[in-house]
Amino acid sequence: EPPLVDLASISTNNLDVKSETTDNVARNQEKAFLARVSVLFSIVVFSVLKMSPSGSWRYYLAGGICASTSHAITTPIDVV
Repeated sequence: EPPLVDLASISTNNLDVKSETTDNVARNQEKAFLARVSVLFSIVVFSVLKMSPSGSWRYYLAGGICASTSHAITTPIDVV
């Protein structure tokens, strides 16, 4: 007698493959979006530094460090 094929397991396997494929497509789209944002951000930063007077990058860096430090300290307190 020939072996019986379980149709339920076949359809479930196909759904798993489709789900994995959809997850991979979503991840790839997310990576592509993040790459575009990174390139755009780099272009903007380079443009701002290029148009600014020489040495002004130090002030931008100092402001960024101060802002990130003050927000990192106070945000958890504010949320609670």
